[in-house]
Amino acid sequence: MGISKYKIKVDYQHDYYGVGISTSANAHRTCYLINKALKIQLTRNDVEEELGHIYESDFPFIAYKYESEEYRFKLLLIKNKNEEGYFMKSCKEADFLLLVKEHEDAPINSDIIANLNKLDLIQLAYFIDLNKLKGGLKLSIE
Repeated sequence: MGISKYKIKVDYQHDYYGVGISTSANAHRTCYLINKALKIQLTRNDVEEELGHIYESDFPFIAYKYESEEYRFKLLLIKNKNEEGYFMKSCKEADFLLLVKEHEDAPINSDIIANLNKLDLIQLAYFIDLNKLKGGLKLSIE
């Protein structure tokens, strides 16, 4: 059995930020906890459509999405590791990545990390400066 390789298309638009999440909980439980803490509804609907353009083939990572038309923000929760490797290799300490794309008036930004750190099953939630990632991985989330 060979190792599959995925090629990431590089297309830089930086109007979002990253939150690394360390937890021993599985993807479904982590999603549930984040939904409860942030009073949102992350779902797996349309995730392939959202993230499929990053890869030249199907998106191989578990991912959830929430979008608010009213406040114009979007959250993408991505499991950082699968059996074939890491979504963001330079963030190996993160079990999940929460990518946040928001309008400046969105009410969620200032409390997101504080709210996640209050959860018992999340050991640590922390800001990831996407501009300083080793290897220069840049993502385009539309």
